[in-house]
Amino acid sequence: MKKTGLFILLAAIIAGGCGVKQAKYDAQVELAEQLKKRLDTANEKNKELENKISTLDGQIQALNEQLDDIKGDSARMRNRFRTKLEATQKELEELAKARKAAEERAKMLKDLTARFRKLIDAGKLSIEIIHGRMVLKLTSAVLFDSGRVKLKRAGRAALAEIAKVLKDINDKHFQVAGHTDDEPIRSRRYKSNWDLSAARAVKVVRFLQKQGVSPKNLSAAGFSQYQPVAQNETKEGKSQNRRIEISILPSIPQQLMD
Repeated sequence: MKKTGLFILLAAIIAGGCGVKQAKYDAQVELAEQLKKRLDTANEKNKELENKISTLDGQIQALNEQLDDIKGDSARMRNRFRTKLEATQKELEELAKARKAAEERAKMLKDLTARFRKLIDAGKLSIEIIHGRMVLKLTSAVLFDSGRVKLKRAGRAALAEIAKVLKDINDKHFQVAGHTDDEPIRSRRYKSNWDLSAARAVKVVRFLQKQGVSPKNLSAAGFSQYQPVAQNETKEGKSQNRRIEISILPSIPQQLMD
């Protein structure tokens, strides 16, 4: 009896020990499975995060490219704006210069008209603005006989009055231009209207110089019959075309004269 009971007790102890080990094993297996599930879930979430990060990286790259384009567009716009602004400023400066020049011409025209009123009223002189230049016009009939270069007494008197004004204007240049009608000249001395127009201009220049106008401010030119101001079909038109013009111009820079 004692031996039988002892055997039974030992068997129970052994069986109980195996049960404990099995329970621990099952618990560890279940824990491992749970850990594996958690790891798989974490891996899936990590993969999702990596995909999102990759997507965000692509979006960031696209935004950077757009930003570079915007910066480029902005730089180009600034350059265009700067160019337009500089052009506008230059135009404003040119307009200001043109306005100042126009105001100066208007003032000079008013002053000269007042000083030459006697000659103008006598019909010996007219003052006009031609292509932005102030021009004193004298008919050849006042200055010269037909086909001649010798100044008439009335012409010398008129030019003397003009010289009194011009010699006090030191910041301008005076170009004396001779013009004729289209009638061919018949003279041994002057073979064409070119020669006659140029000779008359030189005669006037020399007279003005003797009257005190600085030779540095004078020049002579002959235009023959090729710049008419009226039709040559009538006597009146021919008379208008035979003329001496004194254009008042900006001074020639000294370096061009040296």
